[in-house]
Order: sequence, then structure tokens, then C-alpha cells
Amino acid sequence: VRAGGQTLPGVTVSLGLAMFPEHGNDRETLLQAADLALYEAKHSGRDRMAVSGEGA
Repeated sequence: VRAGGQTLPGVTVSLGLAMFPEHGNDRETLLQAADLALYEAKHSGRDRMAVSGEGA
């Protein structure tokens, strides 16, 4: 990506996904499930998405 005549560094995204009510019935439980999934995605490499309960 170029902006202002300069090449900008690349950006990667890791995403942890938790769904209501499959992965929790309250905010705290859903956030914990999403957080665990996020760390699973990061552990798997860059530019990954992990869903709670699928290896997370």
C-alpha cells in the first residue's frame, strides 16, 4: 500500500469468534470464548480466524 509517496508496512489481522448462545449466554463467557479463539488464531499464524470450540 502506498500513501503520500511512501510504502506503508503490511497489516495482518487475527480474529477470534464466539457466537451467542452457542459459546456463552452472557457477556463475560462470550468474551472469554472469543479471547481463547483469538489466541488460537494467533498461535496458528498471521491472518487467521478461529471460532470458539474449533481447536480453541
